[in-house]
Amino acid sequence: MFDLERATNQKALESLIDSYNYGWKGLYTMYKLINLWFYKKTSDSKKIIVRGYYAYYSRHGQISYWNAYFVYNVKKNKYCYIIGSGNYADDSWNGLSDCDLKKLKIYYYNPSVNPNNYYLEKLSQTTIY
Repeated sequence: MFDLERATNQKALESLIDSYNYGWKGLYTMYKLINLWFYKKTSDSKKIIVRGYYAYYSRHGQISYWNAYFVYNVKKNKYCYIIGSGNYADDSWNGLSDCDLKKLKIYYYNPSVNPNNYYLEKLSQTTIY
């Protein structure tokens, strides 16, 4: 069962950033996770695929934004980056189409970027998984 509080605790979110940074081995470094959306369950009921919107540095120090796929292991409370997935985003656009935004359920807002917790409060009353 997906546990919203557990999936968004510091340890879990650090596993997401660590997985991304390990995958790119210094070429890119995620420095700010902005949003996470529930995308779909896998055939293995212990895992779900999520979309993440984040900011990263290139090895030359350039700041860029991207939206990519991650696998969340419910049992281990860890995320794994799917290298090379997703699409371009920028500081004012999360990279998702209007169609995607209608289908996906957001479950994480970075409080330093999005101080309004309205969506999380609403989400906590619904079942994601």
